[in-house]
Amino acid sequence: MPVRDWDAYIKNLLLEGRWLPVTRSVAFFQADPQTCVDVMLEHTQHNAVKRFGSPRKVKPVEGAELTDLLAHLLPLQAEEHRKLFLPTANPEWTAMFTNAHLGTDLGAHVAMGWWGVRALMVTDSPNNYDRRTRQGFSGNREFSLVEKCDPWTPRARERDHIAHVVGVKVLEGGWAEDPPFSGADGVQREGVEFPVGEVWDETARSKQDRFTHEHLALACERMGLRPFDADFYAPDGWGLMIERTDADVDRERSWTLAQARHEEP
Repeated sequence: MPVRDWDAYIKNLLLEGRWLPVTRSVAFFQADPQTCVDVMLEHTQHNAVKRFGSPRKVKPVEGAELTDLLAHLLPLQAEEHRKLFLPTANPEWTAMFTNAHLGTDLGAHVAMGWWGVRALMVTDSPNNYDRRTRQGFSGNREFSLVEKCDPWTPRARERDHIAHVVGVKVLEGGWAEDPPFSGADGVQREGVEFPVGEVWDETARSKQDRFTHEHLALACERMGLRPFDADFYAPDGWGLMIERTDADVDRERSWTLAQARHEEP
């Protein structure tokens, strides 16, 4: 049955949704935090200096709880000017959160996959947006994995990566579906099995039930991840932050968490 009680649904999300939109999407990279930081800076630092006039810096952060670590991202801003990399209880994977006021960009992991670090974006937000109060969120559940592969040629252009995507989301016309897909440029690669097995129910009458929260959690479990459990993150209470160093960043519009949730003006 389609979800009717979104308040109950939120209880299944990371931190029971209290840090939405920050926790709407979480990126995971199959590398340790320092490697993730090094790869990202290697490919982005030049453009940061060119655009903002100064390099981004890396600093260690600490916190007894996940919420203490997420607080280092505040204030939230229109662009992702702070990126927080946290080790996880699975030493193979690092999680990344950002300070974007609408939540981490759904494609923020893609470039890391192109650069050779296996990258996954996990998105889960309730469909409880209230036009009157402007509070709540638009429904979206997605598993999006990008990784290197043997070269192939979709649409007459050679690619050395592949994306594995499955999800459902709310568009203007209601719930829309993205059945399991493994390919690039909109082209399915023949002979490639979806990496986490069967996590799609084609027989469900409602589109939103074809990829449920339970499907998403199962897909992540098969990757060795528990994205909805706070104790999965930063078991030793530390992380690494990449942030801008130019003076202009403090003059750009910012939001508190409550403002981003439209709980305060």
